[in-house]
This record gives sequence, C-alpha cells and structure tokens, in this order.
Amino acid sequence: METSSMKKHPMTKLLLVALTFSVVSCKCGTTRTTNPALDVLDAMGNARTSVDFGDVQVNIKSTQELRIRNSGNALLTLTAATFSRTEFATDSALPFDIGAGDEAMLKLTFTPTVADQRITGKVTFASNDPMKPTYDVELAGRGVTAVARVAPAMAAFADVYVGDMKTLTLTLTNAGSTSLPVVGGSIAGSSADVTGDFTSITGVMLASGESKSFTVTYRPTITGTIGGQVVVEVDPAFGGDVTVPITGRGTQSLPRMCFKLDDQPMERCTDQVISSLDVPFGPLCDNFIYGNDGGPNACTAQSGQRSGTLYFRNEGNVPVQFSVRYRPYLAAGTRCPGLPAHSDFVFSNVPVPDGGAPGDFNAPTVSLPLNEMVVKPWETTPVRITYRASSRCPDEIAEQAQVLWTRQGDQRTPGTLFMVLSGSSLLPAAKAKTLTLGQQGLPASVPLANPISMELVTNEGVAPLNVTAVQLMEELPFYLPDGGQADGGGPGGGLL
Repeated sequence: METSSMKKHPMTKLLLVALTFSVVSCKCGTTRTTNPALDVLDAMGNARTSVDFGDVQVNIKSTQELRIRNSGNALLTLTAATFSRTEFATDSALPFDIGAGDEAMLKLTFTPTVADQRITGKVTFASNDPMKPTYDVELAGRGVTAVARVAPAMAAFADVYVGDMKTLTLTLTNAGSTSLPVVGGSIAGSSADVTGDFTSITGVMLASGESKSFTVTYRPTITGTIGGQVVVEVDPAFGGDVTVPITGRGTQSLPRMCFKLDDQPMERCTDQVISSLDVPFGPLCDNFIYGNDGGPNACTAQSGQRSGTLYFRNEGNVPVQFSVRYRPYLAAGTRCPGLPAHSDFVFSNVPVPDGGAPGDFNAPTVSLPLNEMVVKPWETTPVRITYRASSRCPDEIAEQAQVLWTRQGDQRTPGTLFMVLSGSSLLPAAKAKTLTLGQQGLPASVPLANPISMELVTNEGVAPLNVTAVQLMEELPFYLPDGGQADGGGPGGGLL
C-alpha cells in the first residue's frame, strides 16, 4: 500500500524494498550443543525409577538388570553408583560408558542377610549428563528362608550282596518360612547300579515345614565300592541344589573247592556253574601183593599210591562261613572177609583210630578268611589226600572217598560243594584149567616143573599172577603102575 508520502518521494520506495531484501537474505551465525542424555527405561521403554527384587533367599545374591539409554549425542559415562543399604550393590564395573544413541544393561544385586524382613533403599547414579548429573532409583527386596534339608544326610547302603537289592528312603523338608520350589532330583557321579525315583519331588512347591519322601536303590552287579551324590534340584534363587553323598559296597563270596594231583600240572576247581568234582586216581597196583623192588613179578602199571592236595578258596571280597565233612571210607565195617578194617584213602587232617578205619570227620565251622584284612589269596591250608591201592579183595566196593562243603550262616548259592574221589586196585584173577593126565586105566606122567602153573591156571585179572605153590588133588581113586587101585587123600581120592 503506498502512502501519500511515497508518491511524493519515489526514491524512498526503492530504499525500502532494498532494505527489506537485505534483511531477508541475511545468514546469521548459530552454535550447536553436544551433550549426553541419561535415560533409565523399563521393558516398554518408559522411564523407570524403581527396582523390586521380590523374595530372595537369605545369603543368596539375586541379580536384576537395569536398562540405560544414552539419548544424547555424546558419550555418556556413569561415574559412580551410591547405595543407601549394603544389601544392594552392582556387579557392573564403573565408570560405565554408553555411546551416543546406544543402550546398555547395568547389573544391580540384592543379598539379604535377615529373614522375613523387607528392605528398602536407593541407588544414586552420577553421570556426565549436564541435565541430570545424578539419578535416583528406588530399591526394595525381602529376605526369606526356604531351606531345603534332606534326611538322612548320607545315602549309606553299607554292604549289598551282588544280585540283591537295597532301597533307602530319603525325606526332603522345607525347613524355612516360605515356600520352596523344587525342580527334581538325579544321581550324579555314581555307579549305574544306583537309581532313584524322584517323582514325588519333581516340579513341586513345598510349603514351610512340608516334607516329601523319595527312594534311592542300589542293585550291585559287580563287587566294589560306590560313591557319587543324590542331587535334589532346587531353584537357584532359593538356595540351589542340595547334594547327599552316596556310600556302599557290592559284596560277594565266591567259594571254590580245588584239587590238584601231585603228578599233574593243573588244578581242578568248582565254579559258579559246576558245584561238584569227580577225581579219579586211576587203577594202581595193589601194594599188598606187589612190592616196588622191580623184580620179575613187579606190576608194570603205576604202583603203590598217588597223592594230591585239597583246599578251599574264596575269590570274593567278603568272608564266607562253612563246614566240611570228610568221608575217607564209605562202607561200614570191614570190606573183605577175613581182613582188618582199613581205608584206601588217607586224609592228612582226619584222625585214624587205632586198629580201625576212619569214619566220617566233621570239621568245625570256620570263616574264609577270618577277616577281610587277611592278604589274598584267601585259601585254606591244603589237605593232603593219598590213595593207596591196598585191598586183597577182587570185589572192591569201597575204594571211594567223599568231601562235602556246606555253607553256613546264609542261604546263598552255592550252598554245597561236593567231591568224589575214586580209585581201583590192579589185582590178578586166577581161574583153574582142566589138566588131562593120560588115559583111564593107564599110568600117567605128572609134570612137576614150574611151567605147570601156566598149564593149571589162567589170569583173568589186570595185574600179574604169581603162582607160588601147586597142590594136585584127585577126586577119584587113581590107578597104580601095577594095575591096582589105591584111595587118595583128596576130596575123592588121595594127595599126590
């Protein structure tokens, strides 16, 4: 809009336009500010001014993270964190730097020392934010005592025999004043022979004073000691896992009956399958008949006697109690008419009464070993057993001996071990032959030389027959050289 004065002075209009243009086109100088900006945020991105740790087990450190953002355009440095209570602290190292536009998590901790008491306090952060050089965050938490206790304090199985089973019952109790969250249970560091049933304590919340029982079982498959732990898994915020030591031993007695002949290199023993032994001494020359002088009538087979050693062995790791019955002679009384009683088998530990054969001998109950500290191998003193072929009877019924081992004190297998020893006497067996001497009514020539014995008898036995005398008997009257008859002195005649 032009005024009247402008119309009067055209230069004034030009000056005003020029001045206006000059002002609009002027570039004035400005200063840009560079500063960090501290923001403490919650998970939703809102400002956070408090942290509540909730219930924390006494003397257990609980940790929460605080989200801090640097909203400025320069490096933010938290230089200090001052706590009003000693129960609160930080696990993050200070100074704590956060780049421009970045975020970081600062760790705050709460470690209560008193049960059932709510504690409040605050932390004051100092930083290089010029707008907020200090920043307060309220803190709170309560100490509780949810205490997991397991009884007994040790899972002690002691000795468990291989193949047997032993189960222990353990009880978990919340001895604190608040509920106890239990995750479950497990076996750690022990033999696979130890198992547990933790169903009753898996995923449960035990109220104050409440108890739950569970079982642990040991079924040994081998001998030896066991270790490891029963682990009761508890929420770490309530004290963490509780461990119970495991102790025990798998035991077994492994009795053996063993015998070794002196002239053989290998022993023979019973085992877990074979519980009896049959020991043949073989046929031996009868030493009542044959000497060992190497003369012409000596028996060429093994002569005289044969011996060996009997002993009992325990190859387990615990003692076994047992008794033994020795029977060197099975038949009662004398075996052969006209002969004194005697035994072909002689045991070094069985007393023989004067003038008779030994009967059964029952050894007292003993333990093998007497105690576990005895150095292995666990063996008894050997018993010498000798077989002497000494019967004159061709019908030998008692050249046999027996040993019976019987377990005492328990019913485990093997309950008995049995051994039969047998032998036989090599004896001759003479059988008379028919000898024809001439014809009836005619004189006969009777040979008197030693070979007559071969003509009169045969040997059907298994040892040499030595004929030491010959008596010629007639059963009918015999004829004299002159044709007459004479009575003999034999069964039907006379002695020639």
